[in-house]
Amino acid sequence: GIFNKYGEIMDTRYELQDVDKILSIEGFFGGDQQWFEDVLHSNYLTKKGCSVIAITNFLIYIANTKKEYAKLVPENFIGGPINKTDYIKFADKLSTFVKPKLYGVPFLFPMNSAIRKYAKKNGVSLVVQNYNFTWNIRNIVTYIIGAIANGYPVLMLTLNHKNPDVKFHWVTITAIYYDDSWKIECSNWGTKRVYDLEKWFKEKSLYKGLIYYQ
Repeated sequence: GIFNKYGEIMDTRYELQDVDKILSIEGFFGGDQQWFEDVLHSNYLTKKGCSVIAITNFLIYIANTKKEYAKLVPENFIGGPINKTDYIKFADKLSTFVKPKLYGVPFLFPMNSAIRKYAKKNGVSLVVQNYNFTWNIRNIVTYIIGAIANGYPVLMLTLNHKNPDVKFHWVTITAIYYDDSWKIECSNWGTKRVYDLEKWFKEKSLYKGLIYYQ
């Protein structure tokens, strides 16, 4: 259990196992949408592709840690180093399912149906783990810990937030820990970034979402 008898969360840090190794792409931490431009000369996906990068990170991680998901990524992605070019070619393939529009993918629903379709096509069933609690910080923390502790990254979507790093953006949460307040470690732009989850939660935005699939 996450909580002790006083209802307090017992551990102060939860991190995906081996995440630094699995999501290491030529020394980067997860993908960077700028690579769409560098490798494929796709300006469109460089601007709108954050959702695609987040789900690419997610699939690479679960495919490398749980046998039943191995078919979701190219064979050479399992257990070996992944280079930028292969990463982006795979992300590009996923973009044909996710189909970012002018505003990228601004809600969870289109992402969920795209992922289900992609998984089904590869003979795997991925079920969306919807967030169905009262939207408060304690429940959000519990939801993220539940995912991370069981080996699933969490995709975080924010629309129009004060923090320019996540203003209209998807990121991949890979760890959560308590240090004066709840912090999350995320793969964003190919680097590991730390955000204050409580601040993210409290500050106004048009839309916030958290999701993972299993």
